[in-house]
Amino acid sequence: MAGMVAVGDIGSWPRAFAAAALGLAAIVLVAQIRFVGPLLRVLIVLLGAGALTLAMWHGLRSGRRQRPRPAA
Repeated sequence: MAGMVAVGDIGSWPRAFAAAALGLAAIVLVAQIRFVGPLLRVLIVLLGAGALTLAMWHGLRSGRRQRPRPAA
């Protein structure tokens, strides 16, 4: 989110890459703080696992809808 605000419109590939790099750099810097770092790492793992689960769930559900139906 901060990367999108700093870079602006991320319609092009270089701007999207810059936004992702800026966001990753911010996460790495904040993760270096003694008490915030471990908590941030746990939060990132949980959010990543949730995003992966949702992506797999939507992929499985959309795959079921696109199967051809047998002719009667």
